[in-house]
Amino acid sequence: MADKVFMPINPAVVKWAREVIGYDIQDAAKKIGVKPAKLEEWERGDSSPTYNQLKKVSSTYKRITAVFFLENIPKDPKIPKDFRVVRDGKEKALSPATLIEVRDAERKRNDAIELATLLGEKTPAFGFKATLSEKAEEVAQKVRKAFSVDTQTINILATEYSSFNFWKSSIEASGALVFQASLDGGNDIRGLAIYYDTFPFILLNTKDLPKPRTFSLLHEFGHLLLQKSKIGNMNPSYKIKDEYNQIEIWCNAFAAECLMPMSAFSKLPEVVAIKSQNDLSRAILVRLSNKFQVSWEAIIRRLVDLGRLSNDYYNSHREEMAKLYGDKKKEISGGPSHQVRVYSYNGEPFTRLAVSNYTAGNITGAELSRYLGLKLNHIEQMSPEISGGRKGSLSERSR
Repeated sequence: MADKVFMPINPAVVKWAREVIGYDIQDAAKKIGVKPAKLEEWERGDSSPTYNQLKKVSSTYKRITAVFFLENIPKDPKIPKDFRVVRDGKEKALSPATLIEVRDAERKRNDAIELATLLGEKTPAFGFKATLSEKAEEVAQKVRKAFSVDTQTINILATEYSSFNFWKSSIEASGALVFQASLDGGNDIRGLAIYYDTFPFILLNTKDLPKPRTFSLLHEFGHLLLQKSKIGNMNPSYKIKDEYNQIEIWCNAFAAECLMPMSAFSKLPEVVAIKSQNDLSRAILVRLSNKFQVSWEAIIRRLVDLGRLSNDYYNSHREEMAKLYGDKKKEISGGPSHQVRVYSYNGEPFTRLAVSNYTAGNITGAELSRYLGLKLNHIEQMSPEISGGRKGSLSERSR
């Protein structure tokens, strides 16, 4: 009988929910399972969905059903503008899948503030600041010193994973949140940063391999230093001198200096021997890439900065390198367990806040499951190594 009950939804909210997620009428209707004309009727208020149809709308737009009964359109978190352009000069629209992940990251940031308050913890202020007038290389050196990079270089660069995890943990310790998600490859998004005075956050694309993801992490951290909420562009125009490109160039220079200090990079025998592109072999690229745990692309860009290679050479090899990394990525199978991936995607600070509130009795097991996006039995397997153990099982505590 529920399917015959028509829901008194707000048509303006239905239309808003579709538009903010980036679906056109045809795509949304197909996912909901109705004809486009029927969805248009709901958005105009000429008819209403049944209960079961509203559940499909809710699932498609990733909104709780209660939203569609609101009198006024709710305020959504501001999505950073994607200034990258395609060849015809039109702005790229973020895919619905990516918009959902960005919105989820905003939700987790707000949850982190609430969870910290429940624990009686003061939300940490983000302590790092920089301006475009400062040299990116000098700011990078200050960050390296603050993170004690030079005293731990051997451990940091042991593997591409240890490098990524070190920088991620250091940035999280600075008061920022680092989330990860599978972002739509059609938009070629490697990461984005959204600035707040407390708990600013970075969202990285897990479709990237660890080496390029580490560079993206530092690039987005540069955005937070500049207090600029942006979708990062790792390949800005070095000819156009507008503010947007200057910000992206600054963030690239900052990331490069953090990961490959020019004072050390330029003195390496392999680098000294490179006088032109004819001196750069695949074997040298591999050695330098493994030495600094960065991608080939980052190495070539650094050689351009040093004046050993041309911008034309860099641009002509970007597609080749992207294909190489793409092919290598397809070869990777298996990977960590689901609970380990969820911990990695949520980040240590957010996970700790959620688990600490559970162990303190501030939230139930069901609420902990919602916060972390993980089933209770999986949290049981994951959380002892995070929380240091606790009394009673999750199933007992959630009863």
